[in-house]
Amino acid sequence: MSGLALNASRRTIGFASLSAMIVCCSFSILNGQQAPPKTDVALDDIHQIAMKILDAVLKKDVNALLRFETADWHTQHETALKDKNSDFYCFLIESHPGCAAFDGGSSIFETISSARRPAFAVNDWGIQKDGHRYALLLFYDRSRASPRTVRSRDYYCDVKNFKKIAFWTFMLVDGKWQPVSYLFNYASDSPC
Repeated sequence: MSGLALNASRRTIGFASLSAMIVCCSFSILNGQQAPPKTDVALDDIHQIAMKILDAVLKKDVNALLRFETADWHTQHETALKDKNSDFYCFLIESHPGCAAFDGGSSIFETISSARRPAFAVNDWGIQKDGHRYALLLFYDRSRASPRTVRSRDYYCDVKNFKKIAFWTFMLVDGKWQPVSYLFNYASDSPC
C-alpha cells in the first residue's frame, strides 16, 4: 500500500470513529434527559382551590369558604352560621358545650388552625364509574404526618387520626371542580 493510500485509509477510519463517537454521545445525552412532565391542569386547579380554602380557614373568612358552595347551600349555611348553637356553626367555627351535637371534638376551624404546620394534601381518585373525576382534599398538621402518609386511606380512616383531619370531596364537572357535598363534607358520608 502506498503512503497516500495508507493516509487516506487512516483518515477514513479516524473520521468514521469520530462520527461514531459523536452519534453515541448524542444518544447518551438524549437518553439521560427526561421529557418534561405533563401538566395536569385539573390537578393544578384543585391545588389552587385547596390553598384558597386553607387560607380562608386560617383567616376565619367564612364568606370565602361559602363561595365554594352552590347557591342553595350557601344561603342555608349563611343562616345557620348566625346561630352559634346550630350544628353547622359548631361543626365549622367553634364546638362548645352549647352545641346540640357537642361530642368534645374540635370544629373545622379549630382542627386546622391549631395545627403547628397547617397543610393540605390532594388525594386524586381519578375518573370513577360515573365518568367524573374526584379528588379528596385533606387538611391536616404537617408536623404530624407527611403528605404521602395523610393521603393513605389507612391513615386518615384510622380512629386516632380521623378527627385530626378535615376532609372535603370535589368532583370535576365540565372542567371545573365543584364540591360533592356541603363544606368539609358536613352531614354527608365520610371518605372512609
